[in-house]
Amino acid sequence: MRFQMLILAATAAATAAFAPAMAVPPAHPAAAACHIALPASPDNDSFTAAGRSGGGALAQQTGAAFAAAATHLCGAGVVRPANVARYRSLLVRDAEGATNPNIYDDAEEHPGVLIIEYAFAAASSPPSQAQIEAALRCWRNPHGAGCATVDVGP
Repeated sequence: MRFQMLILAATAAATAAFAPAMAVPPAHPAAAACHIALPASPDNDSFTAAGRSGGGALAQQTGAAFAAAATHLCGAGVVRPANVARYRSLLVRDAEGATNPNIYDDAEEHPGVLIIEYAFAAASSPPSQAQIEAALRCWRNPHGAGCATVDVGP
């Protein structure tokens, strides 16, 4: 009986020694669950009006940059999956004068669609991840630093 008690005490001590290491939560549990992406499609009318071809390829590149930006900001807690859950897709518009991307929704014209506008004609490439991150920050907080009051929030 005494021998069994010693084994039980030794087992409990060994388990307690390893418990703190096992109880440590992962460094960023929310970041691991964050992946935000929407299928992107071009607003062909806007690309045609701007006299620009290749809207499909630009929409795909913009969609990839959007996914990277949204996922990064999700890990930082700025954008959450619930913020974009109501959207089924990302509509990419070529907009004159929009040298910085603008993100908004228009539930009357395009329900379930998140819209990103950018002046593709003025740039040689789609907006960068950093530019889209800034647009996402303004979408989530239109009155934040660096955001124009015309930015449309959630």
